[in-house]
Amino acid sequence: MDHKGAETSEENPPICFKKDLHLHDNGFSLNGAGVHHGNQKKVNMNYQDLIELPCGVINQFKDVMILALNGNDLTCLPDSIGTLENLEELWLKENQVRYLPESILKLKHLQILALTGNSLSCLLEDMDELCNIEELFLNENKLKILPDTLGCLPKLRHLDLSHNELLKIPMSFGRLKSLEILDLSHNHIAEIPESLGKLKYMTMLDISYNTVAKLPSKFSSAPVLRKLYIQCNMIGPDLPSWFHELRSIEELSLNENSLYGDIFSLEMGETMLQLRHLECRGNHILQVPENFGNLGNLEYFHGGSHLDEIERRQTFHNGNDFETLPESFGRLQHLRELHLEENLLEKLPESFGSLDSLEVLDLAHNSLRELPESFCNLASLRVCFLSQNFLECLPHKFGRLSGLKDLRIAKNLLRSLPDSFGQLKDLQCLDLFDNRLTAIPPCLKELTSLQFLDLDYNPFKDLEAVDVPLIRPEMSYSARDPTLKGNWRGCNRETLINQLHQSGSVLAQALGRSNSLWKKHSTSNDFQPNEDEDTPYHSCSNPSGSSSESENWDDEGGLSQLNQELCTRKTGKDYPSENLIAPPPSEENSPSDCLAFPAPSEEEENWDKDSDLQDCISLYDDEGNFPLSRARPYIPLRTSHCFIPSESHMPQVIRAWYFRNLDQYPVPDQFADP
Repeated sequence: MDHKGAETSEENPPICFKKDLHLHDNGFSLNGAGVHHGNQKKVNMNYQDLIELPCGVINQFKDVMILALNGNDLTCLPDSIGTLENLEELWLKENQVRYLPESILKLKHLQILALTGNSLSCLLEDMDELCNIEELFLNENKLKILPDTLGCLPKLRHLDLSHNELLKIPMSFGRLKSLEILDLSHNHIAEIPESLGKLKYMTMLDISYNTVAKLPSKFSSAPVLRKLYIQCNMIGPDLPSWFHELRSIEELSLNENSLYGDIFSLEMGETMLQLRHLECRGNHILQVPENFGNLGNLEYFHGGSHLDEIERRQTFHNGNDFETLPESFGRLQHLRELHLEENLLEKLPESFGSLDSLEVLDLAHNSLRELPESFCNLASLRVCFLSQNFLECLPHKFGRLSGLKDLRIAKNLLRSLPDSFGQLKDLQCLDLFDNRLTAIPPCLKELTSLQFLDLDYNPFKDLEAVDVPLIRPEMSYSARDPTLKGNWRGCNRETLINQLHQSGSVLAQALGRSNSLWKKHSTSNDFQPNEDEDTPYHSCSNPSGSSSESENWDDEGGLSQLNQELCTRKTGKDYPSENLIAPPPSEENSPSDCLAFPAPSEEEENWDKDSDLQDCISLYDDEGNFPLSRARPYIPLRTSHCFIPSESHMPQVIRAWYFRNLDQYPVPDQFADP
């Protein structure tokens, strides 16, 4: 029998630890028997699937200073927890603790209490008895009300209350004289007490994702504040005067508030000289101050739209109201990312080309009519979004942007590409959707790294076969329609795939099947059935000038036109003449000039002969989808409330990946089908 009275034997000797005990993530079950204390200072029982902490275990660890119980299934703590008089750190993250025992207030030496990710709905009324607490993590719980005594912790430096259900903040928070970091984000707080402005040593304040309409009129910590996040509130239309005292600010987020007018005064360019990260998207800010270029440490500036990824109609305006950028803007030598989409910019300053470090640029949805020649000096540029502007041409030396990998210039007025465009050897993604190109630019064949190309909705007059080395066809087709057996919708799929592989130009195939990158350019109306017409398929109107009638591929004439325009190599010789199906000859073409399909077997031809729906025309397939004309892949019906990409259209690029992984481009599977 040992000195504690527990029976021991040679087969089950006591487990003794002298200093540190690590039992994390090993499936070991503690019951207190045979565990003897030595002089252990740290006990790690993380991820043990514990549903309770036996009192016997607590009694063995009288001298422990750090106790880690993260990632278990504890719903409460034993009252004996208060006997750990030397305990300095108690880690209880990711458990199911619903309440704290009164005995925890006896831990007078406790400095860190981590209760992240539990089920606490209230705190003890006498929290001020934890007089030495320095870091308190109460985030991701169910707290609605905080006791006033929480503001009476004189040594508290870090307080995290994010992701709770808080409605208000106690006035006593103004007495947390040592507080440096306060996180109140993701709650339901409508008002910040004025007393909070009395704190002098705060370096980080996060009140984002609340309903705050007004900030304290005074803020004593303004000169030392380094990070301020107030996005997704109702603050506005102005900012308090202490914003001009943020001399140490490094990260500032003002997104999605009610800010309006010239909130960026000249003082901004004189005081915020340490600023590295600035976000103000989704407001109504009118201008960038003239001395904005003084912010020489700025690396990231987002003043565009707060809707990054979903389909945006042109009638929506989600950005700010910037009309011009100051000439000093070119002095931002450390700027790496610039997002000013959905503003009112009509031109860029000539100094814009001096942004030597710029890697990601988004100027889509503006009113730009031209780019300055200095634009071609952006040697570090890798991602460039210029869609939905009024650009009629690109600078002659555009090919000097040798590092460019992703270029989006959809919905502009481009009639041609400069001769130097072929020098973009690293370009992988090119979007020229809905411009005024009348011919396929010959420089495309020089883009040896190009993998994704969109030339849809251009008024092409002559489709000359041009092979782009890495472009490959996407073999996705609409559902076969039994009423159109002569059309490729009624053709055997294997037959069609084999024939497409023999076409002389992969690019011509992509154009013929409208094989765009993604359907971000279309609006929800493009995916709805035309209820005003008697035809079973919705006819899309081509903004390039060609009528929908000429693009209807649901009859043999449409297939004939496709063959005449797109195919440059005769393939009929590859099959016996008696085994060919070709469109009827006309004055403009002959069967030998058309793309020939091997005749399907009798079994293939009559695969639907027993169907009860053979004589019917249905708007839907078996999955309730609506097939579009022009051999486009079918699109789910009723998509007015959201954007849904089609089968052969790639999803939109997730911009956040560009922001955070600039060293790894492109992102693996970035353009993969969903």
